Amino acid sequence: MNYLYLMRHGQTRFNLQGRIQGACDSPLTEEGKE
Repeated sequence: MNYLYLMRHGQTRFNLQGRIQGACDSPLTEEGKE
């Protein structure tokens, strides 16, 4: 049997700024850490 796990990352600073994330890392916000 195969399994497929779908996960979503926490909120980042770039998400709040409306920026698209590519190869650079943006730190998680406090809400994203929860």
